[in-house]
Amino acid sequence: MTYKKSLTGKDLVRYRMAQGLSRNELSTKIGISYPYLAKIETDQIVLYKNTEEQIRERLGLSDYRLEKLRSTFKQLRQI
Repeated sequence: MTYKKSLTGKDLVRYRMAQGLSRNELSTKIGISYPYLAKIETDQIVLYKNTEEQIRERLGLSDYRLEKLRSTFKQLRQI
């Protein structure tokens, strides 16, 4: 699948928080190591396109769901 919006480390943190998952649980769910996920979440590394697609497919994060996640957290910051 081709995505128009890029997945960021902050998006993964938001997803993890929304789902109530630990870093360890999320890393297991998406099939990457805990240290690798930590580096993605803290923007220490940039995702390769194929890795991003794999993560998004495993989480079911379409462009629509990603934008919904972002807007929900934006609204929460305004409270």
